[in-house]
Amino acid sequence: MGCLVLTEAEVQRIRRQLEEFPWYRRVFAGFRERVDEWIERKPEIPVEKGRAFWESCPNDGTLLVFDPYDRYTHRCPKCGTNWSDEKYNGAWVRIFQDWLQRRAIEAGILYRVLGGEKYAEVVRDALVHYADHYEEYPLANNLLGPTRLFQSTYLEAFWLNDMVVAYDLVSESPCFAPEDHAKIRQLFYASTAIIRSFDERISNRQAFNNVGMGAVALLYDDAELLEHVLRGPSGFEFQLQASLLEDGLWYEGENYHFATLDHLLNLAELARHRDIDLYTPLRPMFEGPLKLMYPDFTFPSRKDGWFGRGILYHKDIYELGYARYRDERMGGLLSQAY
Repeated sequence: MGCLVLTEAEVQRIRRQLEEFPWYRRVFAGFRERVDEWIERKPEIPVEKGRAFWESCPNDGTLLVFDPYDRYTHRCPKCGTNWSDEKYNGAWVRIFQDWLQRRAIEAGILYRVLGGEKYAEVVRDALVHYADHYEEYPLANNLLGPTRLFQSTYLEAFWLNDMVVAYDLVSESPCFAPEDHAKIRQLFYASTAIIRSFDERISNRQAFNNVGMGAVALLYDDAELLEHVLRGPSGFEFQLQASLLEDGLWYEGENYHFATLDHLLNLAELARHRDIDLYTPLRPMFEGPLKLMYPDFTFPSRKDGWFGRGILYHKDIYELGYARYRDERMGGLLSQAY
């Protein structure tokens, strides 16, 4: 285990960039501010299933204000109405779990780069909570496949990937007792078993599921699980063969193309630290949109794609693409984006 997310050389590079670039320091200051508030205020992690939808005001469609420290206030910033029905409370739970995933990763990055046992401890506490209570989350009321924390399997796969990343970043901290590591391993495999039980074949969601399972396989060097994720009947290789069109575009449209690529890059980055190259087979997914875009960098509104949505909206993906391929087209795209 260890070094699945950041090698020591990468940590040293980040430290150099923190010294050199003010904007980089501002990013880390944002991490620290959010995580320090999480540590100070200690929000209770709900042992409830997060609910899909109901995060917007029915009067005007405006997103309700989300406050991770106030689970019963869901105010519309436009009309001022506070929606207190249980379905809005359930939506808050779903959003909170996603919020916590992100804070855990930020805490892990802070720990690896800056030090401070409090950052490892807050991740440990969250993981131990999930390990202790996972079986209490209801395996019911699902919409798209089995899951305990959410209502769709792919959302649990997102959660699983993020929690593996957070754990890897802090797992060498002395704050972990041996029984903590054992509990967390059991948690990750319990979630993996649920995700693996729901095979969606050709689907962006199955690609997401593979990422969550793949994170566990790479964390624990699980050869059987990794073979299933990469070369199984609905694995990574199958998805790229069956779901990519000849021009390198995902068959479900631009929205799904970039959402799928975004998450497959999580798997590619983790695999890269285990000397497994997933970037070569993913390259057509970077190149396909370059062939489709209009001169103003927008796309045709194909399938359920957004009208006027452009490739520059996905500049973070092409930042990683340029870092891995050093393709001048991607560099030129980024120069336009910034």
